[in-house]
Amino acid sequence: MTRIRALSLFLAALLAGTVTGLLPQFGDAVDSPGYLVAITLLLAIGLLGSTAQVSVDELRRNGLRVLLAVSLGVLAKVLLIGGGLYLVFGDPVCFILGVVVAQIDPLATAADQSLTGLSARARSLLSAWASFDDPVTTLLAVYLSGFVLAAGGFDGEETAGLGTFAGALAANLVFAGVLWLLWRKLLRRSALPPVPGESHLAVDVLAVTLLIAVVTVAVSTFWMLGLALVGLFMRPYLAMRVLPAVTRVAFFVAAFALGLTLIDGVDLARGALLGVFAYLAQIVVGLVVTTGFPGPERLHIALGQQNGITAIILALALEPLFPGTIGTVAPAILCINMLHAGANALSASRSRSGVTTGPTAPTPAAKPRATTLPPPAQRDVPGSPG
Repeated sequence: MTRIRALSLFLAALLAGTVTGLLPQFGDAVDSPGYLVAITLLLAIGLLGSTAQVSVDELRRNGLRVLLAVSLGVLAKVLLIGGGLYLVFGDPVCFILGVVVAQIDPLATAADQSLTGLSARARSLLSAWASFDDPVTTLLAVYLSGFVLAAGGFDGEETAGLGTFAGALAANLVFAGVLWLLWRKLLRRSALPPVPGESHLAVDVLAVTLLIAVVTVAVSTFWMLGLALVGLFMRPYLAMRVLPAVTRVAFFVAAFALGLTLIDGVDLARGALLGVFAYLAQIVVGLVVTTGFPGPERLHIALGQQNGITAIILALALEPLFPGTIGTVAPAILCINMLHAGANALSASRSRSGVTTGPTAPTPAAKPRATTLPPPAQRDVPGSPG
């Protein structure tokens, strides 16, 4: 029910944005300089909201899986989505469209309440995947655009090459590294005996101020990978208390912003097919990445494809080079989110029906356990992560 309600609110925000975009005074809002800045700010909120859910200890254990998901996994999804679409339309731009929807949206993932039902390992994997494949696909879109422009004979400015790609990656890593050193120094100072009357409030205010400055720099430079890394260690108490609510609001603001882009029309057929290929690609890659996980968690992550703010940003950025990108990506996002809601609702209902049919089997095993001491201690272990 939560997913259906979230999808309904998403559609309502999308419709409100579309109607607003039709008004003369808002018709050119998408072309205003502040629009892309606002969209990038929403992406930054989504990254922080998603990485705030990541358990660092579990991430260390899942580090290889996360790296696999955001590197080879992203490339595999791009090839599956773009290749499938290319077989239908024969257009090299299909691979660019594949990049645009290859990531899992961090805003949607952070707002997904069903994540609380997963183990810490599965939750951290999906949250980290959603956080770090955004900057990876952003850099990949810039680099791949040059090849697609050359293959398709498009007119446009020269796009970034491998040197720029490496430079952007290095800048993101340096940005995160410097902030990690500053954050460690702040934590060391906060470990000193607190001043009477100030307690931890002064430290919290300083930390939140620093976080706001970090987000401002990341938005202005588009260092989204660096910001995602920062979210793993910079977690001020006050900010983390309000971030979940802010993230949910930002998700629906992003849906409204998407509606503003629909005033020039949409390509429903190509967009729907793009959405189907994106969802199927996540199922394939998700099942591979989660090899060794319990079956229900593998299924949850395989069905975890959602798109939103990052796809909007990339579509807006690529529209001048590849006209029609927005009109294709918008219905694809809607299709993907509808598939996500439907598939997960069906999976949840089947899971509930499986639970209700099985209480008779555990009953005999429960009696001998009640007569011994070890079981109560064992019951606390699996229950603690949830």
